[in-house]
Amino acid sequence: MASNNPHKGHRERLRSQIKARGLDGLPEHNVLEYLLFPLIPQRDTNELAHRLIGEFGSFSGVLDAGYEQLRTVQGMTDNAALFLSCLPDCLRLYGEGCRRQDRVFKNSEEMGEYLKQQLQGRSDETLICLFLDLKYQMIDCRVISEGVPSMINFPMAKIAQLAVRLGASIVTIAHNHPRGLAIPSVADRETTSRLRETLARIGIDLYDHIIVGIDDEFVSMRASNYFIK
Repeated sequence: MASNNPHKGHRERLRSQIKARGLDGLPEHNVLEYLLFPLIPQRDTNELAHRLIGEFGSFSGVLDAGYEQLRTVQGMTDNAALFLSCLPDCLRLYGEGCRRQDRVFKNSEEMGEYLKQQLQGRSDETLICLFLDLKYQMIDCRVISEGVPSMINFPMAKIAQLAVRLGASIVTIAHNHPRGLAIPSVADRETTSRLRETLARIGIDLYDHIIVGIDDEFVSMRASNYFIK
């Protein structure tokens, strides 16, 4: 007797399709249901994937929703909600690792584009630091400080200590204005000047300070002539 279940064999067909062609071209709900296969092995994850995208608007909206919101959707399990909520951080770690390999910067524009990517999606004002060698090759990129919007602190001693520990000769810092435009404030200019002097005393060059605005545009303080001695 023929089965009346239209989803019978669906998982295996989707696995075979992904094995043959990867995820390219798959609808978002199919990608999401595939991720849910091992987390919810005994139920129809296709229906759940549609429900999640209906609730949060898109695949990226689902991943950005967070554990607590995901858990409220009918059919979600604790493990599935936790897994999906961790995926953005996993993807960020992967991306950072790829970008760091033999990454050499030519100018402030390239540094700004890279640092802007690191600050995307952060709702609190965040200070990050790019550590470079004399050839402008990346040694590391670290989050230095996170705080509530418009109240970022510049821990100069921490930046100096990290630069020495990592063997950096050049440093570029960046922070975001999550509620405003990429315009250097008086405090931005003053703290940049003090940090530049602090690092110069130990033989390290503060190359630039990148400010990223709410519109994802960025300003280089060096290119804007704030670094003229």
